[in-house]
Amino acid sequence: MHIHLPDERIPEILQAMLNDPNCGTIYRIKGALPLKQNRWLSINLTQKKAELQTVSNGQSVLIVIGDQLNRAALDAHLKAENTDPDYVSI
Repeated sequence: MHIHLPDERIPEILQAMLNDPNCGTIYRIKGALPLKQNRWLSINLTQKKAELQTVSNGQSVLIVIGDQLNRAALDAHLKAENTDPDYVSI
């Protein structure tokens, strides 16, 4: 997955996806996203808890688990602030 979001905006973007009814019913978002200075953000997010940890190694991936997911709506949240021109859909 080619994606690079501003570090400080990642939690807000993920929370917006989780709470946007246009995205479908999301139960969990998990994976990892790159941060500045060769760090990674490990993600495990549900409606009840958010586990976001900075780690030294990772691979760009976001997995969205839910019902009636709307890929276009999910992508819209990410594309709005993505700076990687080679972005591939979630």
